Amino acid sequence: MTGQPSMVTVSLTQEEKKKSKLSYFKWRESLVFCEAGEIEIGEIYMKKRLFYVAILCLILTGCGANYTDGTYEAKSSLYEGDSSQGIPGGDYGIVRIRIENGKFIECTYEMYDPDGVIKGSEYGKDSDKELYQFAQKSVQAGQYYAEQLIEKQSLDDVDAVSGATTAYTQFIEAARQALSQAES
Repeated sequence: MTGQPSMVTVSLTQEEKKKSKLSYFKWRESLVFCEAGEIEIGEIYMKKRLFYVAILCLILTGCGANYTDGTYEAKSSLYEGDSSQGIPGGDYGIVRIRIENGKFIECTYEMYDPDGVIKGSEYGKDSDKELYQFAQKSVQAGQYYAEQLIEKQSLDDVDAVSGATTAYTQFIEAARQALSQAES
């Protein structure tokens, strides 16, 4: 249908409804008539509305994203720190994602301190026990984020770990940058 839709009120007997080439169904207390795949409800075409809903779903879920095979790497921005808690800034993370046949095959996430040293099992050990445990939780969460990306095949489905939100934020940022390089 082209042009402006028009409202038509039709009264049909049961016999006329059976003979009609129009299909109809009840929607929100109104009869809706269908012809040639387009459904007119008042002045709104459901076909057009469904198209927009489908496009929105594709955008929100990331469906249809095509990634070129290869290995992609990106660096997060620097963590600003938290002077109120005596936490210095300058930390950052690097994500590497390997893609084969459009799927995430391998992902690593390395976190670095301000001096460029990888945070590992020794990270935070020179602090008190509580700070060391907190630091190690962040390191372990970084590994978890990378594993979740491979398992779930969707960056949007990677969940944050409580107490490791900075690592999460930096992982998501760097992973998005890496994946933007891979988009074809």
